[in-house]
Amino acid sequence: MKVRQALSYGIDRQKLIDTVLKGGQKPADAFACPGVFGTPTGDPKWKGILFDAAKGKALLAEAGYKDGKGLSEITLMFNTSAGHQRIAEFIQQSWKENLGIEVKLANQEWAVYLKTVNTDAPQVYRMGWCLDYPDENNWVLENFHTTKSLNNPKWSGPNAVEFDRLTEEAALASDPAKRKDLYFKAEELLTVTDAVIAPIYFYTTVVMTKSYVERTYSKAGHQEFWYWKVKAH
Repeated sequence: MKVRQALSYGIDRQKLIDTVLKGGQKPADAFACPGVFGTPTGDPKWKGILFDAAKGKALLAEAGYKDGKGLSEITLMFNTSAGHQRIAEFIQQSWKENLGIEVKLANQEWAVYLKTVNTDAPQVYRMGWCLDYPDENNWVLENFHTTKSLNNPKWSGPNAVEFDRLTEEAALASDPAKRKDLYFKAEELLTVTDAVIAPIYFYTTVVMTKSYVERTYSKAGHQEFWYWKVKAH
């Protein structure tokens, strides 16, 4: 657990955005993006993991791997893509510079990759998620519940059981405030306590718009073409 937390703290998300992605993305401190009901990001009480090399190194030392010494070999796998490769190389370098960890990179074509991560996943691999509907249920329960989703990381243990309970209860609750509280706790278990995943950045779309076109977007960032307006010019 501390090693996973250290790896997440060791990723300089803003530097990745500024030097590699360059699309105005936002560093991710939770799984669900802004605009999704129940996401904790933006909540003043939320303490998600963002870049902190000193904290990452301290956690590694607490786990018995000071400066990365003695840590088993780690492979970071990604599906074949020039963009994914640049991100993987950045993370590889970040972990070396910030934590002293040497990481191997590996890539596979998408179909083979999916089979690998579902049957014989390496220590670390990349995945992305785009919402089907703007509610945390579509993010946490439908991705990481141990029996009601693919649960690619094969997450298990007491915190996974508690995560299942929280997401199931939230799915059935009718009180929005209660649902938000349950999802806050579920995201905390997923991304901080057990650090099952290391969210890196929230997607953005960069577009050009004529000055006389007024675009409209949903809270989740989807373009609502049916509300667009063309102004006289």
